[in-house]
Amino acid sequence: MALPSVADRPFAELASYLFSRRDAILSRWRTACESDPSLSGMASMNRGEFNNHIPVLLNTLEQRLRQQTEGNDPLQVGMAHGLHRWHKGLALTDLFTELDHLYLVLADEVQDFLRQNPDTDSTVILAALEQIARLKSETIKGSATEYDTQKQVTAASRRAGLQQALDQLNQLGQDRSELLRTSSHDLKSSFGAIQGAAFLLNQEGKTEEERTHLTEMLNRNLTNVRTMLVQLTDLARLEAGQESVEGSDFDAAQLLRELVESVQPLLGEKKLVLRADGPETLPVHGDVVKIQRIVQNLVLNAIRYTTEGTVSVSWSSEGNYRWYVSVQDSGPGLPPGPMSLLAQQLKPRPDLEQSAVMHRDASTDSLELPPTTLPPGSGQIGEGIGLHIVKRLCELVEAALEVETEAGKGSIFRIRLPVKFGDS
Repeated sequence: MALPSVADRPFAELASYLFSRRDAILSRWRTACESDPSLSGMASMNRGEFNNHIPVLLNTLEQRLRQQTEGNDPLQVGMAHGLHRWHKGLALTDLFTELDHLYLVLADEVQDFLRQNPDTDSTVILAALEQIARLKSETIKGSATEYDTQKQVTAASRRAGLQQALDQLNQLGQDRSELLRTSSHDLKSSFGAIQGAAFLLNQEGKTEEERTHLTEMLNRNLTNVRTMLVQLTDLARLEAGQESVEGSDFDAAQLLRELVESVQPLLGEKKLVLRADGPETLPVHGDVVKIQRIVQNLVLNAIRYTTEGTVSVSWSSEGNYRWYVSVQDSGPGLPPGPMSLLAQQLKPRPDLEQSAVMHRDASTDSLELPPTTLPPGSGQIGEGIGLHIVKRLCELVEAALEVETEAGKGSIFRIRLPVKFGDS
């Protein structure tokens, strides 16, 4: 059924809200499934296996709300999702139950949007809930139709995909010298501005307004220089292997929730919402200081470059051996640079650790990205270094760093860690 003839803007605002909450929605869905005693088989799946093709369905929901052409047939996506669950040994009733949890989470997110935007026309909410129910029906129909009929994809394709990702990550190490060269250029530019401002301040005949402007320029560039020097020092220490890892037992959920609360004052007058989503408790063993540094760096970076919208911090377990934390923002996305080689356009693709049964466009599903460099004067001094530090810290704590970004829509940084450091 088509959406009613209502102004486009409310639907676009709801679609944007759901997009900004994508990772949190998937996290809430996983938590709901793991809390359901009838779904015992879910805990053994890692994040990629669990999510499977569901992000494609979220894309379809967004396209329908925006009244855009759909990129995928939900029936075909349902077939692929059902095939994966069959290979994992789940009963058909388990599949229906997990999809019930997913669409209950989506309906709750729509109600949450209404609570935040009480002036929204009720027809918009009703139409959105109808689209969710329609998508659920199509997904269940597709899954049930092909649940017991398809063949398992060979393990060789999964190994090939993993090898491709490994090759791309190895290539990132070769861009280190280019990152440092660009940082040196930025430092020289800042020092040049400092020298010029200091020279002009010493000249006579300057008005108070001119002196104030020059002082602000001086302070701004001094701050940039200090930040970059600290980051370069941290990076050098990491590269030299001077950082040690100290493992201890702690509650990751409590750590992340307190971190989000501590940075709330930094939002200032921005039209920005900072959210925290995840299980109430998440006991793990690892280096609490380094994990806090990783997430705090990403959250502060997201707040710095996101002027309005949502910054979501979400976390969840991935079975008995891994857990993850993600930071998603609705900012401008990453600029071209060494760290953007890690990034992929924010379009869901089959995880490299799961079976892929749908046809994909190689131009959007490949990890191959152009070897660009961070342009001087991009306005994001030292961002490449900061994200490189995050990557190195992740390597120390045996974590995997996943980056998704799209210009004008935002970025997701996802950190996957072992529940017990040293056992991964």
